[in-house]
This record gives sequence, C-alpha cells and structure tokens, in this order.
Amino acid sequence: SLWLAGAAEPGLRSDAIYPGFIATRLPAGLAGLVVAGILAAAMGTHASAINSLASATTHDFYASLTGERDPQRLLRVGRAASLVWALVLVAGAMLFRDQNTPVVQLALSVASLTYGCLLGMYVLAAVRRARQVDAIVAVAVGMTLMAPVVLGAVIPHFPFHWLPGLAWPWYVPLGTAVTVLTGLAASLVGQSDSRTVGQVGVD
Repeated sequence: SLWLAGAAEPGLRSDAIYPGFIATRLPAGLAGLVVAGILAAAMGTHASAINSLASATTHDFYASLTGERDPQRLLRVGRAASLVWALVLVAGAMLFRDQNTPVVQLALSVASLTYGCLLGMYVLAAVRRARQVDAIVAVAVGMTLMAPVVLGAVIPHFPFHWLPGLAWPWYVPLGTAVTVLTGLAASLVGQSDSRTVGQVGVD
C-alpha cells in the first residue's frame, strides 16, 4: 500500500520501506509514538528469549550440576546469565550487520537450523523402535550437518560460505530428513531399550 501511495522511494529494500515511511511521512509526534511501539514490541520479544535462556542456564545446568538450592544465589546467577546471554545475542546480531537479505528471510533461515531437527524428533517419536538416545544422537547429528549449510548461507565470512547455495525453505525438510534417517539408523544398531521416545512424555 505504501508503494501505491507513492510514499516509498524506488530501489528501497523491503526492510527499509516502513522505516522510511515513518521518518519522512509521519508527523513528528506520531512518528515518535510508532517508533516507541516498535521498540516496546522488540523489547518484549527479546526479554522473553533472554529470560528463557537464563532460566535454562540457571536451573537446568547450574542448579543441576552444583546442587545449589539457595533462592538468592540462584537469583544472582540468573541475573548474570541474563547479562551474558544478552551480550551473546548482541554479538550474534553484529554478524549480520552487512547483510542485504530481508530480515524476515534471515530470521526464518536461522530458525530453520533447529526447526528441522525438532520436527524430525517428533517424527521419531512415532517410531516404536526409536529410543531416547537415538533421538538425542539424531538431533545432534542433524544440527551439526545443518549448521554449515544454514550459517554459511547467511553469514558472509563464515568458514563454510563456499558451500552450494540452497533456498532457505528447504532447510526444514532437509534437517528433518537428516534427523529421521540418523535416528532410524541409530535405532537399528543400538541395543534394545523399552524406554522409547514416545514414552518420554508419558513418564
């Protein structure tokens, strides 16, 4: 609609159309409110992600490995983990500062690194012979093999940037196939175990 209204300049990237409209077409007060709303939405999204990462780090790793149960100590560790993860996310975002790829495509490409493996794990849950360890091995192998493909395509100076290009919608099907095939192969060579992936959610 911005193109039809003549509010977008020719040659702009798709990511720059709406910011350009805000900066050049909206009144000063309204533009500030729109920018504040965008920042608030971004902060809410990032806050939930950082909170989840810090919670998993504190309770699933630190508390489990050290046996720490003091709430005050765990609170301090959680705050430190939040700061560390925030810095990690900022550093990761800086890797893409020279990208010309639209942000939506870039985000979906990176997310596909785990989406395919996650879908493959759910497929393995329907296979009775697949054990929990088979699913873990399959996800590890799937992410290891998909990381060079995905990151090499979205990060210009990544070591595996020379790999042949693959359209990003294929990342999920490829990751799913690798995970399922690896899990089935592991189930064929592994020892018999009554604890299958499908039973994990019931236990």
